Amino acid sequence: MKERLITGLFLAAVLLPMLFVPRLGFYLFIALLAGIASFELFRMFATPHQLPGGFFIYQLLGTLSLYGVFLAVYLEQIQTAWLLIALLGIVLVGLFLTVVSERYHPKDFGNTLTGIFYVGVAFAALSILRAYGLDTLIYMLILAMVTDMFAYFVGIAIGKHKLAPKISPKKSIEGSVGGTLIAVGIASVYALWRGVFPVQNGWLLALILIGGGVFVSVIAQIGDLVASRMKRDHGIKDFSNLLPGHGGILDRFDSSSFAAMALVIVLLLIEVL
Repeated sequence: MKERLITGLFLAAVLLPMLFVPRLGFYLFIALLAGIASFELFRMFATPHQLPGGFFIYQLLGTLSLYGVFLAVYLEQIQTAWLLIALLGIVLVGLFLTVVSERYHPKDFGNTLTGIFYVGVAFAALSILRAYGLDTLIYMLILAMVTDMFAYFVGIAIGKHKLAPKISPKKSIEGSVGGTLIAVGIASVYALWRGVFPVQNGWLLALILIGGGVFVSVIAQIGDLVASRMKRDHGIKDFSNLLPGHGGILDRFDSSSFAAMALVIVLLLIEVL
């Protein structure tokens, strides 16, 4: 517990200031975290048959390329065609590796693509939210963290029905619902206070805050379950021990990265509808 507390204070000291650095600094910091997360997934997937570490270069470059292209396309720094080029290039290089190396099997290619898309797209969503504005990013973090926190406390207090017993036995349906309702309430107050959603129509704003908030909260919980399923299938407790008592980067960003993708969908729908 002492180790976990010390690490938590260290994380707060590092991560909180990063919210307020210039956007480019934030983008580079998230890219660094994406690289570490990519390595965590590579090590998990490669361990059973000791895939040579050199193949990590492909996964890392693919992850960072996808991260950078997604972000640059959103920022309108490059044309959308570059996203298609990046996707096709990643697939073609992976297929080529399965031909030239006997140790790189089609299953490894599938695992690598999982790592590239999981980390590259999810972490790009975090930076896209920062591009929308600091308040938008904080709104997402409130939804993700409050959901997780109160799902735990409500589950302990009144949880009786298991949410996903084979994946995460301690999670309950009551905790999930309670965490979502509390998180949506708190996040909505913040959104109204800071004007996160510049919508004039009151009914539309209510729909975004309630419907969108529930959507983001639920996806955040799914992100946590996805990470738990991956770890359970590979017989590990944490993705890494980089953060003593807290696991690895993916252990800390499993729900928030999924919440970020969900909120980006909500924001884009608001723009196009």
